[in-house]
Amino acid sequence: MEKPVIAVDLPALRELVLSGERGLVFETENPQVLAGTASSVLQDPVLTDRLAWAGQEWVRSDRTIVADSVRYRRIRGKVLTG
Repeated sequence: MEKPVIAVDLPALRELVLSGERGLVFETENPQVLAGTASSVLQDPVLTDRLAWAGQEWVRSDRTIVADSVRYRRIRGKVLTG
């Protein structure tokens, strides 16, 4: 069973989650916003299913060993060539 992701709004996590597409992000150090974000997921099964499914599909398609190695090779090439 897939689960929706709720992540703190930090650049690296924001990039992975894409708020509203593969999960939701909440403002750092704001427990009220965290509670509201969690509540919105808990009270909306359609949103929960959509976010969970989209996140799982992204992991299955884009976070494979092959996809990661291609991505890292590209980054390494850019770093080494300046």
